[in-house]
Amino acid sequence: MTWAQRLNRVFKLDLSSCETCGGQVRAIASVEDPLVIGKILAHLEARRPMLVGEGCRPEVRGSAAGRSGAGLDRAHTAPVIRLGTTA
Repeated sequence: MTWAQRLNRVFKLDLSSCETCGGQVRAIASVEDPLVIGKILAHLEARRPMLVGEGCRPEVRGSAAGRSGAGLDRAHTAPVIRLGTTA
């Protein structure tokens, strides 16, 4: 049983005919080596166009003095460490 037959059997995906024209499709290659698959996916990810606003953070509104600390991004604030103090 071919991989296309298995996909059809399990997921009901018919990969033997083209979605657009209905013509017969045949597999010309099968990549099975995980290292090669990883390289192909990394290449495709590197060439993927960046979406508008992807990776951008919104600007902080207002002054730091006016904020009570609610809603601050804790991942980008410096920790306060007090040594040798008593409460």
